[in-house]
Amino acid sequence: MKTIELKTGRYTKDGINYSIRREESDTQRAGQYAEENGYGVRTHEEVRFSVALKQKLGAIAKARYEQEMGGFQLPAEQGGMFVRTDPRNRTLLVSAALKATSDPAYEVENWKTSEGTFITLTNAMILLLNAAVHEFIAASFAQEAQLSAAIDAATTTEELAAINWGNES
Repeated sequence: MKTIELKTGRYTKDGINYSIRREESDTQRAGQYAEENGYGVRTHEEVRFSVALKQKLGAIAKARYEQEMGGFQLPAEQGGMFVRTDPRNRTLLVSAALKATSDPAYEVENWKTSEGTFITLTNAMILLLNAAVHEFIAASFAQEAQLSAAIDAATTTEELAAINWGNES
């Protein structure tokens, strides 16, 4: 459905100040015209809410992307190492995991950690890291999907304001 917004107020064009004041009859005629020609008429508040909704979806997508690219810390029982998740490191890890899957003796010597030290990744560690990265990224997208659904279900700007990355209530 096409939409039309009925604006009022002041604006400047080519250095000339204009003021639009809409009489009730003007609004009714404009609304009637819009409906007759396939437009939906939205109030100023509906337009503001629509913009806020799009901005909130964008903010959530940005937060997910930053988390996805930012990496994560392995639990202490898995070595406690920080794992980088940028595209280059993910590609290197997937490549190593493919080799490790077909060759149980495969190891990577001199894998450089985010701290700058070199370690040997055993076959088991390669597969563990690859699975952990996959789970981390999948969880990031799941969190974004959950928050996006909450945003889509919101009906007021107050409800939208309460939805933020990190509070998945």
